[in-house]
Amino acid sequence: MVLVKDPVQFYRSGIHLADQNWINNIMLAYGATSALMNFQSIKPLTLAWLMMVFAAGIGAISAWLLGGWWFNQRIKWSVNGSVKPLTGRLIYANNKLLFSIIVFPLALASALVKTFAESNLILLVILSVATILVSLAVELVTCYNNLRSLNGLFDVKKGKAFFWFFLLPLIINGTMLIVFVRSLLRAAGYFVM
Repeated sequence: MVLVKDPVQFYRSGIHLADQNWINNIMLAYGATSALMNFQSIKPLTLAWLMMVFAAGIGAISAWLLGGWWFNQRIKWSVNGSVKPLTGRLIYANNKLLFSIIVFPLALASALVKTFAESNLILLVILSVATILVSLAVELVTCYNNLRSLNGLFDVKKGKAFFWFFLLPLIINGTMLIVFVRSLLRAAGYFVM
């Protein structure tokens, strides 16, 4: 996948930067992945899955608006000169493609187990833990990919770009991982405090 191996070549080719259908599909896939990660099995099942589809649409729109805005703010603080807001949103959206491709199958499997095999708690816990850990790992890879993209496409302020696109997300994701592991250990009865 060119987006991972050489993101600068991917963006300079221009293929995926202006295709609105491509971007809409990526954002819907990202919204669906996020919704599946938060899926709760409620009765009736059709209502649960309808709510998931609705949440996917809302997630896609909010990711495009809020995530794209935040991505542009970080670009503004990290780049010498100006960047078109749409360019930042498109880079953000294309990097969510990697997240969606890798995490979606795990999140879907977890949602299907919640729906049809709730009694299989071991499988449910394994899939839930795997989904969260893989999603955090993929987020770190996309952070690195974002930094490489910025360095190749724009005249960046190296220290600021490193902070906003790699170090800060590393700190946030590391904190989320610590909180997740502590809550998992607490739920298992191994951690008191």
